[in-house]
Order: sequence, then C-alpha cells, then structure tokens
Amino acid sequence: MPWHRQGTVSVTQNSNTVTGVNTAFAANTRNGDAFIGPDGRQYELANVASDTVISIIPPYLGPTASGASYAVAPIQGYQKGLADQVREWVSNYGPKMSALGTTGNYDILPLSKGGTGVAVNSNTELMAALGIMPTAGGAYAPILNSLRVITGAVPSGGGGFFAWNETGNGSGMSGAVSFTCNQGGGTGGFSWRSVNQANTAGGPFMTYSYAGVLNVPVGLQLAGRNVVESGSNVNGTWVRFADGTQICWYVTGATTATTATGSGWNSAPSTWTYPAAFAPGTDPVVTGAVNTGGGVIGLAAAPTVTAVSWIRVAFYSDSTGRASRLMAVGRWF
Repeated sequence: MPWHRQGTVSVTQNSNTVTGVNTAFAANTRNGDAFIGPDGRQYELANVASDTVISIIPPYLGPTASGASYAVAPIQGYQKGLADQVREWVSNYGPKMSALGTTGNYDILPLSKGGTGVAVNSNTELMAALGIMPTAGGAYAPILNSLRVITGAVPSGGGGFFAWNETGNGSGMSGAVSFTCNQGGGTGGFSWRSVNQANTAGGPFMTYSYAGVLNVPVGLQLAGRNVVESGSNVNGTWVRFADGTQICWYVTGATTATTATGSGWNSAPSTWTYPAAFAPGTDPVVTGAVNTGGGVIGLAAAPTVTAVSWIRVAFYSDSTGRASRLMAVGRWF
C-alpha cells in the first residue's frame, strides 16, 4: 500500500504531538502505522486525533521543525486495507443499519420495521397480498382512509366501476364521479342498505334497476320531508307530497235522505274523521259525491283539521241506503 505524504507537519523536540497542514490524517493513517519524521527516524503512530493532529512514541527526538515533509508507512498491510473498507462501510451505512433496529431477526421484514410483511416476487403480487388489488376469487377487505380516482372507468367486463371525469357515457356531465355496473350475465343495477354493527341484520334495500327504475321501500325525503308518503286506516286513505299538499278520501257506509229540508231531503249528519290530520291553522276543503242515484254531498259544519260533519242531500225523499265518496284536500305542514 502507498505511503501517506500529504501536506506538511510541525514537530517539537521531546513532544509527542505532530501538527499538520492539509494532512488528512483521519482518513489515511491508523494507530500502529510508522511515522517517518523530518529527522528521518521512525516513530510509532500512537493516536490519530484528527485530520491535522496525531501522537507519536517515543517523543520526537530531532530538532524542532515546521512546514516539514514527512511520511506515514502502513505497517499493517492487507489487514489495514480491510479495516479501511469496513470503516468506510460503517461510516456510510452504520447509522442507517442502526435505525432499522432488530430487522435482522426476520426472514420477511414486517410492516412495523419498514417492510411489506409478505413474501412476493412482483409489485402485482404485493398489491394483491396487501389486499389493495384483489384477484379473482380472492377474499380481501381493504381499509382506506380515502380513495382518489382521476380517470374514467373501462367497464368492459362484469363488475362494479368507480371513476371520475368520464365523458361520452351519456350522462352529459364532466368532472363528475360516476358509478357503473356491468351486469355481466345478471340483471344489473344497484342496491343500497344499512346493516347493524355485527352484520346480523339489515334495513330494507333501495334499488336502481338497469331500466332506470328507482325503488325506495319506505320514503324519499326532500329537505327533511317525505317527497311522497301514503297510508290508510279505518277512516280512509291519505297521501302527502313534499310541497305540503295532503289528500284524504273515504267511502262511507249507506245512508238514506228522507228528512225534508227546504226543497230537498237530507240524511242525518255524519262525522268523518280524516285518516290523517291536516296542519293546525289550515283550512281543508271537503267535497263528495253519491255513488248511485241523484244528489250531492253537503256540509253540516265547517271542516276542522281533524274531521268534518257531512250530510247527503237528495232531490226527492230517498229511502234507499246509498254509499258516498268523500275527499278532503289541504296541507299537512
């Protein structure tokens, strides 16, 4: 190995310290090397303190000198070369290896140590093994904090597709998120529902068919109110709309009209309690018709928000019991 002669040194008689200028001692000399001083004698290099300071033994015997030439002979030969290589490796990679900690105890580096936790041979296998990109027949349930898609879907095979900015799909939209179902050999469409935490029970399904039919099993709301809601009970049938309109209707039992009143004949007053009440402070409108025979429906009193008193009015004394149809229209909010 070559001797080291870089820079110049200053030595003091009877001193163990050698001070250098541009000597690069730290990278090129080792304890045990031979220091050949300006006096031509050999000294043992006892300590490499820095790039510019070393210690020698015995103390320098020659006369004091500065800016003098010198040499360091690598006495340790191949062992020194090997030590230099190991030292360089430790200098470059030691902190990195130390940061990995106990990673050398694993055949497969776990996630907690910066690895993948799985043995794979390609990026595709890694994605599948982590559950990010399931393969056909795989049972994966990836959990993601968020998912971003930045291109359109290519629904060329059976399955569900999630995409963004998908133009030319018939929606007429751009910069929008799209959900597409390729029906494969089935009926196609979408379904939604909620299940309990244990996934042992679920609510009803809302569905959207391939033909474009949206089925909402219970109610569809707009601004917190049902768009269409209906029901029935012993008092009749009712339907409510999102704009506040409510319609109630009812088919009565048979009544006669035999009480002479003015130029007509009336039935006894009957009370119809609506199947669903109207909003307080509103004024529902009640109309009706007789199912058979002549006559009209009259009101015995102004309708309230919960009921109306009504009579059947005939143009002659009608002792035949006839059913009537009643309808009330108003607001439910």
